[in-house]
Amino acid sequence: MHKHDEISSTERLLDLIRGHSGENSGLETQKPAMENPVSDSRSPVSGFRDSLRKVLSFGRKQVTIGVGIRPDELRLIKIRHASDQKQELLDYLTIPFKSDPNHLKAVIKRFCDSPKKNPDIWSSVSTSGFQIRHIKIPKVSKKEIANAVYWTYKKQNAFDEKEKIFDFEVLGNTVENGIEKIQVIAYTVPRQHVEELKSLFLKSGFPLTGISVHPFFLQNLFKVRWIKTDNKNVCILHIGMNRSRIDIFLSDGNLVLSRSFKAGMNSMVEAIKQKMNKGHSQSSAMLSDTEDSSMTQHIKTPLDARSLPKARIETEQTREIFFRFIHVSSDMSTLPKFSNPLTGTWTDIPEEDIFEMIKAPLKRVARQAEITINYYRSNFNNQDVGKIYISGQISMRQRCVDYICDYLDIPGEPADPFAVQESSVPDLIRVTAEKTLPESPSERSAFAPATGMALSRNSFTPNFIFTYKEKEKFAKIRRINHAIYACLFFIMLLCIGTYYWQDMLAVSKTSRLTRLKLQMETYRPFMDKNLILKKAIQIKRTRQTLKAYSKKYMMMAIISELSKLTPSNIRLLNFTADIGRIAEPGKEGAERTAKEKPVVILNGVIMGDAGTFESSLANYLAGLKKSPIFDQPVIKNRSVGFIESQEVLQFTAHLKL
Repeated sequence: MHKHDEISSTERLLDLIRGHSGENSGLETQKPAMENPVSDSRSPVSGFRDSLRKVLSFGRKQVTIGVGIRPDELRLIKIRHASDQKQELLDYLTIPFKSDPNHLKAVIKRFCDSPKKNPDIWSSVSTSGFQIRHIKIPKVSKKEIANAVYWTYKKQNAFDEKEKIFDFEVLGNTVENGIEKIQVIAYTVPRQHVEELKSLFLKSGFPLTGISVHPFFLQNLFKVRWIKTDNKNVCILHIGMNRSRIDIFLSDGNLVLSRSFKAGMNSMVEAIKQKMNKGHSQSSAMLSDTEDSSMTQHIKTPLDARSLPKARIETEQTREIFFRFIHVSSDMSTLPKFSNPLTGTWTDIPEEDIFEMIKAPLKRVARQAEITINYYRSNFNNQDVGKIYISGQISMRQRCVDYICDYLDIPGEPADPFAVQESSVPDLIRVTAEKTLPESPSERSAFAPATGMALSRNSFTPNFIFTYKEKEKFAKIRRINHAIYACLFFIMLLCIGTYYWQDMLAVSKTSRLTRLKLQMETYRPFMDKNLILKKAIQIKRTRQTLKAYSKKYMMMAIISELSKLTPSNIRLLNFTADIGRIAEPGKEGAERTAKEKPVVILNGVIMGDAGTFESSLANYLAGLKKSPIFDQPVIKNRSVGFIESQEVLQFTAHLKL
């Protein structure tokens, strides 16, 4: 038998003996039946949007509302998260509950008192069908953890994904037999329960931010230190009406073991009923036999016959006796009188008698807690539980709390989520001036689930509408967003740098322009009309002189250029250059001479292969055209002839200078 199934097999045997009644645990919130559940397809997107809003909130205080739903009442509590370890209780409310979306909408809208935006809303589903396993997987990469956890859990506890929602939380690393492993809490919850609750709030116009179960809301109380662990492993024993639950937490607040069993306050009510009816029968017989005896006053019955009713007591009467017993102050030795419409007036019932009646079922609850704690010790490296908290209405009777703690030999106290207000950490929780803490212990205990819900955060609270699959999608989107933000930030820095650089350039150019304007304003040139005319005449003469020299040495430049450009297979026979008459600078006719266009006439022959005459001539003309001296070479005449019996091409070319 697998070690995780040892306790559950005992429960199944007890279920067979008692019969399956199909009743839910007394500790979790009961929810009304609803028809036509509507799946909220927007929930993952809403979860992404809400989480992104929290990331980008930059220190804004987030308000969270915890909603506890029971068949007959609705409990709401509103908390503002000033920081991860500091919260402010803003308001709380208890009203009759109706499974009507319009009624729920009106209640939440009035309770929110903030028309601008919807706050985060958390609620819980029944632990009926909730299964949890503490498993260890080999050390794998982060991407492979989800797959390893899924198949390890499914191997131990098979489930259908269409009917169950699967999720897990990584607790950390551990070493087992010298091998490093990863500790994980994995769990499943019926999908229908989640969809029905999600649908109810969606129809009301206030979609849920998160849905979890009772053990994880208790975990929240430890995570934010509303209930202290004192660096010890602790457990919370919740005693409900039909079922009880024990949850064990590590010193850091992480849940490691959760177990529900069939034993609760109804068994104590039934024990009172059986004892009193049995005492009634015995006392009636004894009083009948001794009716006329003077020794009647010395007869001792299980309960004083004068305090018993005239008829057999029913469940409702014993329920009233039981709850008056646990609500009455512990320093009273007897219970107050109360009126019974069927049997007349009850006399005082000693507290000791009531406690003796419920001791046996109370011991059975303590025994189940002892079995669970021993199982934890033997399967979790012999770790011990250092403290126990008792929750539920029975925790208001200190004697019952002391009895369980003495039986388990573990120090304990009632679970009060508001006790931190009176502790030595006054800055951990602040209550607004408009709202004070509940004074009644029963009210404090009743608000514990809703308080745990209001303390929920996606960072440490399992959320069945934001499971590991949605977290992976959100992480991917967040990485993309971070990359986009980084690019935008880089572009912004680049634009800012460019702006300042351009600004510096503008300042520099403005300064230079100012200096130049100043120089222009202070510049006073010594110049007049006669001086300008004289300078113009000098420049004109200089230009004429330069042109005269250029014509004078033009022939030398022509000969030099022709010798450089003429290839070896071309022989120039003669050339004629008409460069005009060289006029004396400043004399009449110089301007006309300068405007004449000189012409060079070339007479030559091309030797070599007759097939290359035309190409050689074309290449020669192209080379002359590229010369900076010659322009527009034109062939005026060409003919084939013979020189010394060798065929040549004779040509005449005109070139402009």
